[in-house]
Amino acid sequence: MTFYIGNKQDEFIRDDPWTVVEDNEDGCICYIDQLITDKDKNNPGLSYSIWAYFKEYIIDKYPNVNEITWARYNFKTGGRHVYCKNIRR
Repeated sequence: MTFYIGNKQDEFIRDDPWTVVEDNEDGCICYIDQLITDKDKNNPGLSYSIWAYFKEYIIDKYPNVNEITWARYNFKTGGRHVYCKNIRR
């Protein structure tokens, strides 16, 4: 998984997903850029524990971040859906 910290979502959505974008350590958005997995049957169960750990890591290491955002490409429709999750309690 790769992620970036910033303030504007648009700067992280680009044509080449493998280009590196500079972090803004004071940013308020954590953008998950690459999340690669396989179709293993254990992945759904593991993903909940990894997600909880990742949220706590971001809350602890980046106190200004209040949202985690990621975009998922739908191969069937050719469209993209953007997800946003508020992580502040």
